[in-house]
Amino acid sequence: METIDNSTEQKTKALPTFLKVICILSFIGIGLGLIFGLNSTINHNKELAKMEAQIDQLEALGFSYDLYEKTVKHGQMINIIGLIANLGCLLGVLWMWKLKKKGFYVYTFFEIAPSILTLIVYGSSFGAFGPIVFVVSFLFPVAFIIMYATNLKYMS
Repeated sequence: METIDNSTEQKTKALPTFLKVICILSFIGIGLGLIFGLNSTINHNKELAKMEAQIDQLEALGFSYDLYEKTVKHGQMINIIGLIANLGCLLGVLWMWKLKKKGFYVYTFFEIAPSILTLIVYGSSFGAFGPIVFVVSFLFPVAFIIMYATNLKYMS
């Protein structure tokens, strides 16, 4: 007599190849974001000194002095929020790697919120480059959100 024990059979879902690729790319991007974010946070005052020395050049390029003033006032906060956002994205990607749908929503929030906050804080300080900054700051996050969204059908 043959006995089959269904409790020992574990059905695991395989991670789809495309989802695996975008997760790996996200891990790389998040790692770089954490490295550069830590560097910016640690060296904030040095970066402000460089920016102050180049203020005339920045104004000649179309940036306003207001950009420098807002960086002095809010730059460190933006750096710290960027670090928190990278950690939030890491959590979201880890959950998506485990095929958990909640990871998508966490990732989406932590990808979009810092860009929106930066645009609110700096506003028109980017001068003529404002539209370019807006497009670039949302280009990759939106592309990755769309790519992850196409994989939601594999997540539970």
